[in-house]
Amino acid sequence: MIRIFRFVGESKIMKKRMSFFIQLVFIVILTISLFAYAMFQGGFTSWFLFYSFLPILLYQILFLIYPLRFWKVSRRLSNQTSRAGESITVEITFKRRFPFPLFFCVIEEVIPNSLQWFDSGVEKYVLMERPEKLKGNRKPKMLLFPLFKRTIRATYELEQLPRGRHHLEKIRIRTSDLFGFTHKEHHFSVHHSLLVFPNKREILWTNAAPLLENGQINSHQRGHHQSNIATEIREYLPGDKLSWIDWKQSAKKQKVMTKEFEQEKNMDISIILDACTSKNMLAFEGAVEISLSLIDTFLEKGETNVDFLSIGKETLRFSLHRNHHQIGDVYQYLASVQLEKEEKYSFLEILQKNIFSISKQRIIFFVLRNIHLNDIEVWKKFKGHFKQAYVFLILPEKERTKEVQDIIQILSIQHVRVYVVTEQTLMKRKALEVGI
Repeated sequence: MIRIFRFVGESKIMKKRMSFFIQLVFIVILTISLFAYAMFQGGFTSWFLFYSFLPILLYQILFLIYPLRFWKVSRRLSNQTSRAGESITVEITFKRRFPFPLFFCVIEEVIPNSLQWFDSGVEKYVLMERPEKLKGNRKPKMLLFPLFKRTIRATYELEQLPRGRHHLEKIRIRTSDLFGFTHKEHHFSVHHSLLVFPNKREILWTNAAPLLENGQINSHQRGHHQSNIATEIREYLPGDKLSWIDWKQSAKKQKVMTKEFEQEKNMDISIILDACTSKNMLAFEGAVEISLSLIDTFLEKGETNVDFLSIGKETLRFSLHRNHHQIGDVYQYLASVQLEKEEKYSFLEILQKNIFSISKQRIIFFVLRNIHLNDIEVWKKFKGHFKQAYVFLILPEKERTKEVQDIIQILSIQHVRVYVVTEQTLMKRKALEVGI
């Protein structure tokens, strides 16, 4: 393999040398031809033409030996991180010591394959059944006329950025003499990383704020299950009794605060993402967005005992219980995780191996992209391994078949509530309503 790469590299060098030699020979032959014409033709006009072309021929020779590789190139991104669907501005700067006159140059950013996809926000889900239409061909090219400038700047925009960790590695510059006889090209290695986070969705919990230890009692029901011992204070929520308000703390914090009693606790949450193989790239994007939204929703509500488990090529677990470092890690993971191309991994098989590490007192939120009748027996075995389970099933509307409806009914008997999220749901900008 090393020999193959070495051979390819040597062949490129030989090709450049051969091109240089051919162009040099062409210029020499052109010069000799003009001189011979002046000698044999004689007269003022012939010699006038020869001397008139001498500066051009001299420029051709100097242009041929002028090295582009000594230029200093830098790239600046307006943002190192972004959200899917947003845009960033890229500025490329070339600096050179000697201001050799260049009539024009074409600057091109070599875009990696990961950035060849376009993300138009919620509108992209219109193509959920044809996700390949989101793939384009980004080739940002800029035509500049540097002439004698020592510093050359070019700016372009990367629009509709797709989620992921992207690496910009190379910048290509091409130029030519005024007549197009001689061409020069050089690639500069300039590395930059761009991290594009998935979009977040607002999730509206109907009948669920905030949840107590059993995970089912809402704020309207709290009065029947409280201890008389107040352990801490928190912000007022609809349904709290007026007698629970701590007026002193409310005055200090300039917002209404209520007492939190001994028995009130945050529930334990586990969010499990199916990151195994999927044929639908947009369904996976929807699953990532839902996962991030669930994590953010529970953390913002103070449900700090949250675990996130991703099952795919690697099985990764993030414990977000008052661990800010892990929160940053899970955000970066959800920004960079990509679909597996080969069907090597079974979500349920891997889940069965890891289910015993999850506390039975936890409420589980599964984010899946497919589910089959053959898997029902496996789901029945899971019944005793979690307190309560919810499934977000992301799939195109045309795959919402009678089989899927039958599976939903069977799982509901097993106390597993399924929410089907299709492109019609994902295209809406309003909050995703979930009943618990």
